[in-house]
Amino acid sequence: MKRTFLGNIFLWVMIAFTACNTPENVDPNQNAVISSGSVETIASTALPAAVLNAINKDFAGQTITETLKETGSDGTVMYTVTMSSQSMASYNEAGNKGTEVTLTNLAQAIKDYVNNNFAGNTVSRAVSLPNSTNVNLTLVRLSGNQVLSFDAANNFLNGETDDNDDDDDDDDDDNDSDDNNCVEDSIAVSALPQAIRDYVATNYAGQTIQKAYKENCNGTIQYEVELSGGVELIFDANGQFIKKETDDDKNDNKNEVAINATDLPQATQTYISTNYAGKTITKAYKITDSTGIVTGYEVELNDGTEVYFDATGNFVKEEKDIEGTETAIAASELPQAVQTYISTNYAGKTITKAYKITNTAGTVIGYEVELSDGTEVYFDANGNFVKAEQD
Repeated sequence: MKRTFLGNIFLWVMIAFTACNTPENVDPNQNAVISSGSVETIASTALPAAVLNAINKDFAGQTITETLKETGSDGTVMYTVTMSSQSMASYNEAGNKGTEVTLTNLAQAIKDYVNNNFAGNTVSRAVSLPNSTNVNLTLVRLSGNQVLSFDAANNFLNGETDDNDDDDDDDDDDNDSDDNNCVEDSIAVSALPQAIRDYVATNYAGQTIQKAYKENCNGTIQYEVELSGGVELIFDANGQFIKKETDDDKNDNKNEVAINATDLPQATQTYISTNYAGKTITKAYKITDSTGIVTGYEVELNDGTEVYFDATGNFVKEEKDIEGTETAIAASELPQAVQTYISTNYAGKTITKAYKITNTAGTVIGYEVELSDGTEVYFDANGNFVKAEQD
């Protein structure tokens, strides 16, 4: 009897302890799991090629003394390096540099979340940078080496939430065009059904097919084409039109509003005039979320370069598209400069697909290479590196 009584006391204490330590913001109908990210020290040689290229450009002549791989609570990966000059910088996997956020400028909502949910920890560093889908996030590293992700509205992003959804949502997931059971392969334009090519020629005269894909979703075949005007068209297995998509269709939370160049933040105007001397701004946009809050700016220059800035006008990234018709070619047909660049900067990776890009006159204006790890690397007509993108 004495042993049973002591056992009951122990059980009651454990129940009370567990109840007092359940996080307040966890749905009782879900597993009590809150992702808090991680920090890992890695070798600089383990950095993605796109990140190394960006570092070499930003810190020419300097060496890396420390490399951290920081994974946010939503799964976003950020690489933070300390240079020989003691400068510190953070990049996403595509090599886009983040903007450090001082504790003074860190949103109060983020500070409150940390205080309420991670008592005893302090903010070590905060960085604003785009994630893999080009959505700006704030990643906050705490003194306990947790890395928390917050969206533009300063809401905490928990990468564990989707894994704990009730089975009741399965029916909705089956109709999602991004279902995990879909396999998408890039194909040559000439491999598209003739009906698709005829449809594009008739309904989108003057535009060219930039990319073409064949998608297999649980045995159902569809085709997707991307046009030079930014439109994506979906067709069935017989080449019959299904629907049209734009970037705004795929991301309802992002809206671009055209503005005058003079309405850009002064920091943005100064950056353009300093770093793109001789270039002119042809288009300018402010980017807002679904509530109308400005989350960033986009500037298009007369040479085709697109430059992105955060809500306060600080530089985020640069993109320069090579627009034209893509034709599949053998890797051996790529310029020697391209082959050398790939073997030097992507050692261990293999070329799975290669394309030459031509303009309406049939002149080669660039090349695209797809690697075995999903990286897409772009080059100009002479084989000079332009940019790299990670799917």
